[in-house]
Amino acid sequence: MDHEKLKHVAQEGDIDMLYNLIQEDPYFLDTIDASPFIDTPLHIAASCGKVEFAMEIISLKPSFVRKLNHHGFTPMHLALFNRKTDMILRFLDHETDLVRVRGREGKTVLHFVAENGEDHVHQKEKLSLLAKFLSACPSSIRDVTNRSETALHIAVKNHNLRALKLLLKGLQRSFNIHDIRNTMELKDGEGNNVLHIATAAKQPRVVKLLLKSKVDVNARNSKGLTALDISDPHNREVRESLLHSRALSSESLPQVAKNYNNLRSNISFKEHVLIFCRSFKRDAISSNLLLMVVAAILISAANNNLVAVSTLGGTWQENNQGPEIRLLRLQYG
Repeated sequence: MDHEKLKHVAQEGDIDMLYNLIQEDPYFLDTIDASPFIDTPLHIAASCGKVEFAMEIISLKPSFVRKLNHHGFTPMHLALFNRKTDMILRFLDHETDLVRVRGREGKTVLHFVAENGEDHVHQKEKLSLLAKFLSACPSSIRDVTNRSETALHIAVKNHNLRALKLLLKGLQRSFNIHDIRNTMELKDGEGNNVLHIATAAKQPRVVKLLLKSKVDVNARNSKGLTALDISDPHNREVRESLLHSRALSSESLPQVAKNYNNLRSNISFKEHVLIFCRSFKRDAISSNLLLMVVAAILISAANNNLVAVSTLGGTWQENNQGPEIRLLRLQYG
């Protein structure tokens, strides 16, 4: 197959010539599909905005729509980069989940439209697409890049307040308060959520917007710091917004127990024996084994200062003995 000829056919969007090529080599699309990374005719058509030709290719080879080229991008990515809005919307009509296909650096088309545009017109185009992507595929807002960034992280890092507002509206429209908070508190590769990033970047309007959207003002980053900890003491506007929302320093927050043993409740000696006796009723074991296990319980309880036993052959006190203990003495005493 003459690749230059195929490229020309795709650029022109010539469907008749496409079928002429298929007549010459019925397997040429299969040959292209066998390559893991390649510019397919769909990539070329998408870049040029040849919508009808692109849809014809998709009907012949649906797998092309998710294939990455040598640069790590899908046809939908290329349509976005070349500002072919009609092409993008046809892809969206074909399959809404194409919004979630990760390309180079793990970025989806949603991640790219959360960035700033090249100019006012481009910015307006991106915001329009962002709204459409969220409406068609709400769950895409939780997708992360290879740097663990959601579209929220990217919007805040780009100081893109308008994109952030659309993203937050999309969250509120499609998720419950629990999922909204979980999404807003996702940490990027550096261990910061969106509030940490906005605070560190001294973005008072973004901080206020996030606080109004019920982000956890006292969430800790991977270093254990809250937004108040990393805020600039001289940035009055950001500090006042945080403090007004009852922000605390990490030192003022309750410390989480690091040893899970601290979360265990103490079990008394009597409870140990009762638990064992009940287990014994279910499992048939020899009397010698029973005595050995009871002895082990006694030793363990003594080591934990739960009961004082002078010798292994000593007697148990009669006080507070339950029916299981009395039964044990009758049978094995």
